Amino acid sequence: MAYALSKKGHEVHIILGVKNIPERLIKLCSPCCYLHQTLGYTNLIHIRKIMTKANRHILNLHKTCKFDSIEAHGITGVLIPSLLQDRLVVTLHGNNLKRGLNLFRFACTNSEMLTAIPRASKSFFEHIIGHFLYAKFEKKACQMAKLVVTLTPKEAYYAEKYYSILREKIRIVPNAIVNLKDNSSELVHIPEQKKAILSVGALEFIKGIPILTKAMRYVLASNQDMIYVSVGNGPLMSNVEELKAQFPKRVIILPHVSAGLSSIYARSRALVQGSLYEAFSLSIGEAMLAGKPVIAFRLASIPSLVIDNVTGFLAKPACSRDLAYKTLSLVRNEEETRSMGFNARKIVENRYNAEVVGSSMERVLKEV
Repeated sequence: MAYALSKKGHEVHIILGVKNIPERLIKLCSPCCYLHQTLGYTNLIHIRKIMTKANRHILNLHKTCKFDSIEAHGITGVLIPSLLQDRLVVTLHGNNLKRGLNLFRFACTNSEMLTAIPRASKSFFEHIIGHFLYAKFEKKACQMAKLVVTLTPKEAYYAEKYYSILREKIRIVPNAIVNLKDNSSELVHIPEQKKAILSVGALEFIKGIPILTKAMRYVLASNQDMIYVSVGNGPLMSNVEELKAQFPKRVIILPHVSAGLSSIYARSRALVQGSLYEAFSLSIGEAMLAGKPVIAFRLASIPSLVIDNVTGFLAKPACSRDLAYKTLSLVRNEEETRSMGFNARKIVENRYNAEVVGSSMERVLKEV
């Protein structure tokens, strides 16, 4: 969003809470935005200390920059000094309460998820507790703000239902999807004679990794011409490693890819995602921009991006069998794969480019 606004001539300052600025963010924003790495945020345990530091730093910046508006991501809205809350817009990049509820629901009802919990129980319970704790602060931030931005109509509904935000206070602005040029030194070899199925994202429970790997096991066993490329790292890496042990030459694991994603998308047939909650999936958007169809679950805001039978297939929620069936059905039909990929690229180029999204957010910020 900062990139989109800066393209429209606005002076944009980004205040980061994390200790290390991601390389992709630096590459995207440094030519046109001011990056401030100041807070050293690690987790909710230090929230009061961080709030004090953030308040002081933001007020000092305001003295020199004179902010017309402040856009905060979710929970970070509680860091904004009361003096500046009349110009505060909080953007919800997901609803942590709904995310936690989905994770708990499928952990209790899905056999693949239940089986995986013992091997990464610490991570599972940390995420469950974390989502519900974050939701408390997220709700407070939304209630403090003058306006709340959600990424999709579904997320607007969640904000009303779970955070009691009045509909007239909510605006809908999606993320901008932009393509970064690859660093040639990071290009990964993917055999051209194989049909590569790609997944991108953290290897966590909310990403449905146990369900996804079971689906990919069936896909690889059913078609010898397919390979599976997993981009990402996390506590459920062992699930992907077990899949590679079963299909050593047909599973490629890429734990860390910072600047070579575009070439990986380009050399894949489709993106498959097992996520159990998405507000606006960046990996889905990037794959679509690369002209690739997507197979994912009919859950949360995923149908806002993936149009069933137009830009990909939507499978039954948390059903590994249906996810595998839809993946095989799509990839076996090259004409359908190309057609859906073409549709996907056109939709992203028309709806989610920096110009369109920047104009939408600009209108929202002018309201405060």
